[in-house]
Amino acid sequence: MLRQKFRMFTLVHIAKDLVDFSPDCGVDAIVGGTYSQLYGGNDIKNYQLYILKNGKVVNLVAWYDEECLTKLPWQNKDWAEEALEDYHMKEEK
Repeated sequence: MLRQKFRMFTLVHIAKDLVDFSPDCGVDAIVGGTYSQLYGGNDIKNYQLYILKNGKVVNLVAWYDEECLTKLPWQNKDWAEEALEDYHMKEEK
């Protein structure tokens, strides 16, 4: 059984009313992974996210607590993987 709330490539919405101000409040994102998945250890509640704007990944941010995230009703893992690939390939140019 998966212990974390969201799998990699899950499409989520970042809450608008975070206690600490963040410029990424109220936007959609793709889950990149938990701290545990990316760096080891036991932290499965904090997530690295890829911020979406107009259907494109525009930024990579971390660490957002699972309580700040809501799974979007529309999910498409293949699309999310392609969006991340496009973002990373763009960075290499």
